[in-house]
Amino acid sequence: MLAVLIATLVTLSSLWYSSKVPVDAYLVLGGSIRREMYVAELASQNSLTTPILISTGSSAPCIRLLFEQAEASLEQVWLVI
Repeated sequence: MLAVLIATLVTLSSLWYSSKVPVDAYLVLGGSIRREMYVAELASQNSLTTPILISTGSSAPCIRLLFEQAEASLEQVWLVI
């Protein structure tokens, strides 16, 4: 029981520390265009320079249109097929 408590505390402290550090990249898993719309809006609002990896979601022309509509740069967007 004590080992489980210690492991939980270590995990929670690690998660807390990780939440304070900037992310290295955004990973958008395919399956919903809403995720791609969300990251396009995020990119336009924050002028992101962080890489965005989109995995087997919408087709490339559709993603291009989403980012253009959100007035976000496509320079940091990588499509992973």
